[in-house]
Amino acid sequence: VSSQIYTNYEQGVPEPTEIPLDFAIYGEGFFAIQGEDGQMVYTRSGSFSLDDEGYLCFPGQGRVMGVDNQPILLSTDKIVSDQAGRISTEDGGYLGQLGVFVFEDEEALTHNGDGFCTGEGAVLAENPNLYWKYLERSNVDMVKQMTEMLTCQRALQSAAQVTKMYDQLMTKATSDVGRFA
Repeated sequence: VSSQIYTNYEQGVPEPTEIPLDFAIYGEGFFAIQGEDGQMVYTRSGSFSLDDEGYLCFPGQGRVMGVDNQPILLSTDKIVSDQAGRISTEDGGYLGQLGVFVFEDEEALTHNGDGFCTGEGAVLAENPNLYWKYLERSNVDMVKQMTEMLTCQRALQSAAQVTKMYDQLMTKATSDVGRFA
């Protein structure tokens, strides 16, 4: 049994939400979020909102960064977006473009356990593919995970039975040796 945590970066299923500030990345990449301390964290979760000043933000984390490495000021949730993440007002006024960043080695990222990671070497993705009004759902295959869990549980039960039989055998051997002495 391994105690190492493995992160699977395979694509999750995009699911429609009809919420105007939701975005899902289809393919490689992460959204960059600038925390209040200035540190950049990365996530694939695109469940955004607006902060008090009208900037696109990830609640509790910080502001979402654009392709120019600056926070994106929207001031409204009445927006439209294309597949490249270019955001405009409903009447066509350009507001900004979501930055999607890739890493040469995703395994070198440090995870904080809340769906966010940090790392060096983030590079702007060349041709990001974003779904507007969608969120990416988990890429975990629940049936496979449940099957693996049951297999491990049965192996543990078998090991416990063997240990119990060995303990009974040792108890019997000890008591039989004591009888012959």
